[in-house]
Amino acid sequence: MFPPFIGAHRRTTAQLFLFGKAFVASLLLFYLLQTQNFASHPWSLSSYNAESQHHANSTLSNNETPPSPWSAWVPKLHHKAPKRPSHNSSSPPPNNSSHSTSPISSQSPNTTVQAHYTLAYNTADQLTLLQKTPIPHEDLARKGHHTHLLSTLLRATLSNPTIPPTTFLNLTSVEFPFFEESRIADSLAYLPWQPSTPDISGIVICVGAGNAVMAAQNIRVLRNVLGSTLPIEIAYAGEDDLPERWRKRIEGLGPNIEFVNLHEVFDNDKVGMGGYFMKPFALLASRFQKPMLLDADVIFLRSPDELFTSDSGLAETGTLFYHDRAVYGDSTGWLGTLAWIKEVLGERKPSRALRQSIFWQETLEHQMESGVVVMDKGRPGVFASLVFAAWMNTWPVRGFVMSHVCGEWCSSGSERTRDGSLANGRSTGDKESYWLAAELSDTLYTFNPNYASMIGHHEPSSTEMCSCQLMHTDIEGVPFWFNAGLQTNKQIDDEDSQGFAKLTHFLGAGASWDEQFEWRYQGANLFCANVSESVVGEPNLSMLKTVEDVGLARVIERILEEAKKADVEFQGVDDDEQDKAKHESDDDGDKDAEEQQRSENSNESGKQG
Repeated sequence: MFPPFIGAHRRTTAQLFLFGKAFVASLLLFYLLQTQNFASHPWSLSSYNAESQHHANSTLSNNETPPSPWSAWVPKLHHKAPKRPSHNSSSPPPNNSSHSTSPISSQSPNTTVQAHYTLAYNTADQLTLLQKTPIPHEDLARKGHHTHLLSTLLRATLSNPTIPPTTFLNLTSVEFPFFEESRIADSLAYLPWQPSTPDISGIVICVGAGNAVMAAQNIRVLRNVLGSTLPIEIAYAGEDDLPERWRKRIEGLGPNIEFVNLHEVFDNDKVGMGGYFMKPFALLASRFQKPMLLDADVIFLRSPDELFTSDSGLAETGTLFYHDRAVYGDSTGWLGTLAWIKEVLGERKPSRALRQSIFWQETLEHQMESGVVVMDKGRPGVFASLVFAAWMNTWPVRGFVMSHVCGEWCSSGSERTRDGSLANGRSTGDKESYWLAAELSDTLYTFNPNYASMIGHHEPSSTEMCSCQLMHTDIEGVPFWFNAGLQTNKQIDDEDSQGFAKLTHFLGAGASWDEQFEWRYQGANLFCANVSESVVGEPNLSMLKTVEDVGLARVIERILEEAKKADVEFQGVDDDEQDKAKHESDDDGDKDAEEQQRSENSNESGKQG
């Protein structure tokens, strides 16, 4: 009898000989595979977690990404792993993607390059399989996991020039439909695999006709008071948002001012440009590798150019964010933001940056204030998380996010529209999306440690100081910039509120809870702070200083002078257009009258003939 694995019927001598050769070859192949540790090869889906962990700890990521906590998210896929090619093969493993991802081709004998190649292939394969299952908008954590995979793929792509970026672009377009490869490629937007341009860093400001005067004040201060030489991009959402007459006035403010029409870079039907929601898209569309996004109403007290060379956190992580006021969640009626974020995180442990924040420890209303945002798009994790943040601000998604970030204040009874507005005019915009996208995609990010402060005027007899101007300090606690513009209160339309604010004093908050002061919300964007007692009952007067104490009195005088010039320079822009339209209408009327007169004269001549 033959062994059962051969069969119960007899074999010929030739068949037995062939079987013997195959059996010996199988034993030899088994031995070779064992010596090569095939079971742990990165092309095998079963080794994905180990490879991700190895990559996260490697130096190939510019010290960017910590060990990944996403192993719990990787499902046990009943998927046949692709065959490992022979050592002599130069062809890539097969691409079984159901999407139109470009095949990752060519291998190098260099071990490091090969590691990047295999990591890219494995990650693209993993993400392709995961993308077959749609993710609801509410599941931000799973979206963050996919973003993490995209950043891993991008990192490997940048490390191996033989891997085409189209694979990353196609998978990103599938994950985030607003990010269309053809539109992005045809624009001037910086992409991480492109060669560096002379202007690596620059300023980006979103401007519409409604805030153009504040933007002009901002630009005049940067150029004429602080001596900033950074190029400036003005991002706008089509001709209706910032008409040509306004663009011409802004262009005349100085050299190195350019314009980016976001409607030409992104499909507005998918995005819904407008208001604060367009800000992350302006970062993506920028031609700068390291854009600094400013609100139009931001005023710097020192040149921002120094940030790119002096901030250690920005150099380490490629991001720089600023904290909001240390205000409890019941101060203005915005409740439950932190509870919702914990719900989104689920079983995932928060990062050290989040755990150590006052926002997390004291249940504050908000974590971030987005008047100034700096991001290095050359970092794979930063770029991928920025795409994720922008997606959170697309019109189909932002309603869900906003309902949890500011609750009933900006969602009750309101209909969100595609142009970015809310029916009741309320929105906190993009402010929490940047750090939250980084947190959920396992990307390191940096906050200036000090929480938001206040600049304004304090009467000696008062125990409070009230102001709309939200101020931020540098790491040393020295005033750096503030927002809400230079008007006393831009949200109230009366003569006193529209006049220039008195900026004589400031309250500087620190990084810890006992370095905060007690905030009281008055309404209409006006906050007051008790200068006699802090939240912990200690004397608070040491926090109150004058601008003269830090050598800023003359700087603020010059800032106000430039702001007045901007007001004069931009006065009547729309009036001029209305006058032009009126003259055109009058001219048309004169032409009609002349034509009518000629017609009457012709008729009269006909009668006489």
